[in-house]
Amino acid sequence: VLAIGSVKIVGETLNKGEIFGIFLMIIAFFLLGISELSIDITSINLIEIAFILRIFVFTLIIILFSVICYMVQRKSKRFKGILLAILSGFMFVLSNFWISPLLGVMANIFSGTYDLGELTLFIISVVLLILSNFLGVLTIQKSFTVGQASNLVPIQQVPTLLAPIVIYFLIFLLIPPSILSGYYLIIGIILIISSSFLLGKRSAQIEQIK
Repeated sequence: VLAIGSVKIVGETLNKGEIFGIFLMIIAFFLLGISELSIDITSINLIEIAFILRIFVFTLIIILFSVICYMVQRKSKRFKGILLAILSGFMFVLSNFWISPLLGVMANIFSGTYDLGELTLFIISVVLLILSNFLGVLTIQKSFTVGQASNLVPIQQVPTLLAPIVIYFLIFLLIPPSILSGYYLIIGIILIISSSFLLGKRSAQIEQIK
């Protein structure tokens, strides 16, 4: 919505390839939505050692990717906006992910039946949610100063669309409910990658001109 709105309100322009890229992203959203790859957080033992290890490894990897994006964008004028948008996406990946552990332990926290592990997980979740949302908004706003919102907003969505797939399979160790879900998933991934290529190509050219 913001990507399309920026064309009307700010007067940004989109070529046919970029419009097609946004269309592909919308289809990818739809396919991932009907893939039925949902997670029942209440059925997960959130303080299991193996699970805790997986979520912290995942978090550290996302932070590492974010740091790389930040360092590279400081030296790359051409890809600055794209990298900032991706960095913002990584921040919202953390936010979207850590809301699940927060909701999973919240009932016990407020009922007073929590243990030390749940309290620790609750505190970490709250801190990461605040920081990731703040940095996510800050970096995407900064990216708008060097590139078109109509290009950068869909690019920002790439990590947030791909990360749940990793989380589903590698963090929660779940299996798709049907073969059809797998097909939707594969097609969705292909569309996301194709869309990011179409949207990122001219964005880099615009930033180089600026």
